[in-house]
Amino acid sequence: MRILNFIAIILILAATAYAMYRYYRYLSKFSDTEYEVFENKDIRALVEGVNETFANIQKKNLREMNLSRAEYEKRKKRKSELRTSLQEAAYGNAKAKRIVKGYIKDIIQESRFGVTESTIDDFIPFKTPLALSGQDKFEILFYIFKKKYGDKGFVHMMVDTGLDKPVDDGTGKMVYDVTKKRIDEVYNLVMSHISMTYTDKLEVLSQRIFESFKGFGAADLLFEANVDEIDGGVSGIPKDGFDMARIKGASYSYDAIWVLFRGVNIHLSCIGFGSQDELVRVCNNVYKYDPPFMLSRKDSNVVTTMKDGSRIVVIRPPQADSYCFFARKFDSVASVVPENLIHGQNNIVPLTILKWLIMGQRNIAITGSQNAGKTTLLKSLISYIDTTLTIRLQELAFELSLRYAYPDRNIVSMQETAHVTAQESLNLQKKTNGAVNIIGEVAAAIQAAYIVQTAKVASLFTMFTHHAKTAPALVEAIGNNLLELGLYSNKNDAFLMAANVINIDCHLVNVNGDRHIERITEIIPSTFQPYPSEVNGNSQLEADTREFYKRITDRELFTTRDIVVWQDGAFYLKNMPSDEMLADIRSKLSDADRMHFDRDLETISQYICREEAV
Repeated sequence: MRILNFIAIILILAATAYAMYRYYRYLSKFSDTEYEVFENKDIRALVEGVNETFANIQKKNLREMNLSRAEYEKRKKRKSELRTSLQEAAYGNAKAKRIVKGYIKDIIQESRFGVTESTIDDFIPFKTPLALSGQDKFEILFYIFKKKYGDKGFVHMMVDTGLDKPVDDGTGKMVYDVTKKRIDEVYNLVMSHISMTYTDKLEVLSQRIFESFKGFGAADLLFEANVDEIDGGVSGIPKDGFDMARIKGASYSYDAIWVLFRGVNIHLSCIGFGSQDELVRVCNNVYKYDPPFMLSRKDSNVVTTMKDGSRIVVIRPPQADSYCFFARKFDSVASVVPENLIHGQNNIVPLTILKWLIMGQRNIAITGSQNAGKTTLLKSLISYIDTTLTIRLQELAFELSLRYAYPDRNIVSMQETAHVTAQESLNLQKKTNGAVNIIGEVAAAIQAAYIVQTAKVASLFTMFTHHAKTAPALVEAIGNNLLELGLYSNKNDAFLMAANVINIDCHLVNVNGDRHIERITEIIPSTFQPYPSEVNGNSQLEADTREFYKRITDRELFTTRDIVVWQDGAFYLKNMPSDEMLADIRSKLSDADRMHFDRDLETISQYICREEAV
């Protein structure tokens, strides 16, 4: 009997133990997912593990976890916030990125990942500089400078260490390149008196994981930097191109990262994406915030914007010989105020002239080559427009971001979509009470037509950017655009219309990173001139006949007049605006403004180049 009782007790205990085991297995299914302990001290393993952890958090069914209502709502909200942060972080949202990186730091410090104060150097060899890669050192330096200088960290990192200066490439040619050798030298100098804490190391490691998980690879940190543009995949040999062994010193395109810093294109050859797959991943992610369509072999380029307003261009084969992207940022200028942008001796001259040209409602073209600063200057000059005037923009992509610079102004920006043409958008714009029209960039014939439409009918005045090198070239380019569209059949008529529409050409140059106004030029359309007989009051058949044939064969349609010029490192007033323009400006001003206008002209007249004035 005792034996039976003993057996029964054993069976009951065994059954109870088994039941408890199954119960806790059941709970673990809905609480903590079972993971394998990571033995491999490799960042790629951490990335995979972090990715898996986030995926499981999102898949977890909270309703099956026997939570209290309060705890359920708390976890539900946290789960929703995490989902949003993961999505926004992939779009470049800085706040969301910080949240996701916080999760990453917590995850990798779990016991199964093995990241501790004593093991973190196994993932990135912080204590062994010789073992650090160029990317390791670049990202450590970026962190150190950002920790000290905040948002201006990258600026100080480049300028204070001389990385923004050109160097001899070994052949006597000066190039802008932050090489592995240069980053080694800067790292040794900067870090010789800096000791990184575990917290510091954890920040660098979590950044590395993030940029491969949701970020933009080795270029990810650059989206936090004060640069004008970030380009990827734009140099080197395409992965599927020629045998690289045949080209001495060549590298693959997937290791090409460039930045436009203070007007200078700088190659960051110390970092790269590491593989073609990584470059493709970044190209496919960088445009995903609000794309008009998905990139494909058929639709092989896309132009869109990031959430912060940066303009994104991505091109892939077969249109391009390699995957590449161009991220145009608009945050490198400290202020949009013209006084903080237009520097140089006698800068009162261009500042005064531009102010009154805008207040006098002149149609202004801002011209120059790429990276000359056209968009930045245009954005800055908006501050001179009367605050009572409404502003309407037509852009290829939303890159001016005027609402962020002028949040209290009546401003609406429009762009072409897959279902709305630019012309339809412009027609709609005419019905929106727009006083000032801005065309972001005139790069095609149809956009030249928009200039004529807005300048002649739809607004008080118009501003736009263009790549023309000279004022006559600007008029000819717009005139040829009008001919191309069939709006005019006669060349002279088209050119004269362009000359009548465009009042001012403000031309910018970029000389080794020094971006400044080279000239401000007035465009003066020719007016009707009487024939010799009409002037002298008697018949002069021969003179009249000569004048007639001259006009139909080589008629002067317009002249140009340089108002402001840049000479020997200073601005000068070369000529006053024409009497016609001065009169037209005054007609747009109040009595009080006319007094200020005349006084300002008198002030800057002391800077005139009298020996060269015409």
